Amino acid sequence: MSELRSTSTACPRCGAAVHREERPSHICDAAQLIAHLEIDAFDAELGQWLATPHGRFAAWLAERDRAAA
Repeated sequence: MSELRSTSTACPRCGAAVHREERPSHICDAAQLIAHLEIDAFDAELGQWLATPHGRFAAWLAERDRAAA
């Protein structure tokens, strides 16, 4: 069986899909970089909030409501 291989990869700085051959010369788009950094910051803040008592309760409540639907 042949293994399928993607021809692109995500840029670790901006998250953009970049062809493997173009990665060494890739220059991050400023808007894409800012959006990626904002998403990373949101993920970190959300993770911190979910670790609080309010966050754990909200996650429990959301799971309970989802299971009841």
